[in-house]
Amino acid sequence: MQLERLDGKRRARAGKKLRKRPVERLLFRLCLAAHASHPNVLRAKLNSREIAEWEAFSRIEPFGPLQDELRLAIVACAAANSNPYRKVPAVVTDFMPSYVPEWETAESIYAKLDTWASRGNRQKNPGASDGRGAAA
Repeated sequence: MQLERLDGKRRARAGKKLRKRPVERLLFRLCLAAHASHPNVLRAKLNSREIAEWEAFSRIEPFGPLQDELRLAIVACAAANSNPYRKVPAVVTDFMPSYVPEWETAESIYAKLDTWASRGNRQKNPGASDGRGAAA
């Protein structure tokens, strides 16, 4: 995925840095709650001890959009189960959005490597796989 800048130049994909940095994700959640424009704004106002306290608080009492969705799913599940004609009771996960984790398994990584390796072999020796390779 390429990102287009306002000046028309292209920039490489930024990567998955937020998944690897839970404190950064916490700061983004705090930005939403505090109406701050960016985590840098919070870093200027909070010291490292205060950020650590927020991190501890979020472990004890999680907050943010995912928790809000869980709360709404509980209410929706209770409403659905109040229907006396419902044959199968609903569970909370029926009302949660399905988030597909983007973590890759070892098998999918090996499959991608095999695909890339086969592409690389075809580019180095065009037509080798279909019998039209270089003459011996």
